[in-house]
Amino acid sequence: MTVPQKEQIKALRGQGLSYLEIAEKVGISKNTIKTFCRRNALGAVTASEETKHRDLKDQCPHCGRLLHKTRSTKRFCSDACRLAYHKANRPPSAVCIHCGELFNDNGNRKRKYCSVRCCTTSRFPIRNTEGVAV
Repeated sequence: MTVPQKEQIKALRGQGLSYLEIAEKVGISKNTIKTFCRRNALGAVTASEETKHRDLKDQCPHCGRLLHKTRSTKRFCSDACRLAYHKANRPPSAVCIHCGELFNDNGNRKRKYCSVRCCTTSRFPIRNTEGVAV
């Protein structure tokens, strides 16, 4: 690696480019770039930023509770939080045939109505005193 290449790597790393992007621009292997940057303290992320990112990653997205370190990476602190999170963040997936409102079918693709009220009003229309459906 030549001196101009080293200067170019320092400049590109200062701009925030990744090892792969620098390797493509300079024409040197990604691992060589990575080794050079580590030996010359040209890391992209500071220790405090790493710990902030790790702390956010170690929290339950539903309740915010810190997760215990285990071998497998867990995203939620419990099954209850997992179910509540997915229920709250599920997009509407069906349209009520009575009122036309979007609603969650909760995995039951056969659901036609958004509520019991829509179902009963649609199936049993209110009749006036003369026997004609309203």
